[in-house]
Amino acid sequence: RPKPPPVVTTAPMARRRMEARAVHCPHSKHGCPMQRPPCFIEQHALNCEFRPVSCPYRKSGCRQQPLAYEEQDHIENCEFRPVKCRYDGCKVMPIANLQAEHAAECHYRPVPCLHRERGCQEIIVAYQRMSHGDKCEFRPVPCRYADRGCQVQPSKNQEKTHATTCDFRPVQCQHAKRGCQELLFIQEAESHADICDFRPVPCPFEADGCEATVNAADRDMHRNSCAFRPVPCPFQALGCKMEPCYRDKTSHAKSCKYRPVFCKYKQRGCTQQLSFFNSARHASGCGYWPVPCSFEARGCEKRINARELEQHCESCNHRPVDCKHKGCSYQPNAEDAAAHSEQCGFRLMPCPYAVHGCEEWIQAQKVDSHQEVCDFKPVACPYESRGCPERIFSLNVRSHAEKCASRPVPCLHAKRGCQEEINAQHRLRHSARCVYRPVPCVHQVLGCTELVSHKHLSQHAMNCRWRPVECPFGCGEKPSLADSKKHAAECKFRPAFCRYKAQGCTQQMSLHSLSSHMVNCEFRVAPCRFQSRGCRAQICWKDRQQHLATCRFRDEVEAEPRSSKESAPKKSTERRRDWGPRRQGPEQMGAAVAVQ
Repeated sequence: RPKPPPVVTTAPMARRRMEARAVHCPHSKHGCPMQRPPCFIEQHALNCEFRPVSCPYRKSGCRQQPLAYEEQDHIENCEFRPVKCRYDGCKVMPIANLQAEHAAECHYRPVPCLHRERGCQEIIVAYQRMSHGDKCEFRPVPCRYADRGCQVQPSKNQEKTHATTCDFRPVQCQHAKRGCQELLFIQEAESHADICDFRPVPCPFEADGCEATVNAADRDMHRNSCAFRPVPCPFQALGCKMEPCYRDKTSHAKSCKYRPVFCKYKQRGCTQQLSFFNSARHASGCGYWPVPCSFEARGCEKRINARELEQHCESCNHRPVDCKHKGCSYQPNAEDAAAHSEQCGFRLMPCPYAVHGCEEWIQAQKVDSHQEVCDFKPVACPYESRGCPERIFSLNVRSHAEKCASRPVPCLHAKRGCQEEINAQHRLRHSARCVYRPVPCVHQVLGCTELVSHKHLSQHAMNCRWRPVECPFGCGEKPSLADSKKHAAECKFRPAFCRYKAQGCTQQMSLHSLSSHMVNCEFRVAPCRFQSRGCRAQICWKDRQQHLATCRFRDEVEAEPRSSKESAPKKSTERRRDWGPRRQGPEQMGAAVAVQ
């Protein structure tokens, strides 16, 4: 701003002449054509479009002073203006003349994988190159049989394929399923199989029917215990020359024709003992041969010796006798004659309902037909088996059955699956304790609104989506199964990685302790202490000393003259402001998150 002219005391006329004369603008050397009286020129000079102004990026290093009307064009083209990085995701704003240098070192620039020569075609950002290389499917890994001599290092995705074709892979003996545990090289497998103790060999008694296949080492043991080995007959001393196999020894002994046997009628009194092939001839003429009774067809099951048959028939209880009732032609057995007389169908007897007023006498065989038409016949209620104690005449049965308290009716919960039929008088009591009655779920308080049968309540409770489950992270809460995923996503005890994992921090902890860890994490990202001097680097906490030693802005700080008394406290204050974890501002934290 130009200095005001000195106050000069002049006459009024001279003052008016001085104010009326035109003067040039102070910025006429820059091209301003304005000529006005001095009182207007002062105000014009403050807003003149040809006045020089300072560049807003002067602190970044710009020393130019453009004219006011060129200020906007200069700002847009200034070499020291901050510009956006060309790579997406980068939050750093370098100055224009250092844009190419920043792009060459930007953490978000695309770079090829370290294992591109092995076939990986991925393009990743620079700060993820090392982490991608550690988990890349094309990274070289040692062969799993390297300790056996294989020096090939296949890619990770070819590791299994190489292992199946590796010349140094161990193979099992082809008789491994039979018990051989040896691991061999491929060249030794065939020769070992021919001498292996576990190779299958046939039984020595294969010709006798043994189909067993045993290991070569167990052949002698099998020979001594084989069920097809020949053994002598136990009746060899009595004349049998056969040698059956061991498994048929017992059956041969039971069927050998030289075995000694007693007469088949020993229990009837015969005490003679003879060989089996003579027993049939003896039995046909034995005096104790049992014969059936002559009245076997009438029910006599006794077997009597032939010499005692005639005497038995004279006193047999199954001999036929005549009935004493007139008109009956039936001949019952002697032991059943008295019982038949009492039950004979031709005997006369009064009507069973004579006590109720019937006076007829009828034959016993016609009693049943009479009872069906007798008006005095008392009958039980059709629902007597269900508990009705009443007895009524046959004419009143139908009317009684329609209103009987013991008639069967379906359960009130038949639609829910109950198949029981209960007495009408017990219907309400059964419905109150029926296993199919609807009851609310035991997890109703957690949100379940279903009504299930009492029979299926326990099964429903086990499968209910509202049943309480334990938190997988051990927080102590028991949310319902339907809310378990929501709880797991919000649980403060769920595991989480440090925010600075990309910088190298590998610790994993519960979410509620993550904030306290990040304050002291040695991999946290913070700005350089010389940020106010132009350094825009975001560095890891553990690398801060190395960066300070090589920072190109440190010389400007050291070049400024300062007294020893003023520099010491200012340095300590600046150190606490720039490096202290509690003084870190939101912009620096945002930059740290962006770098991550």
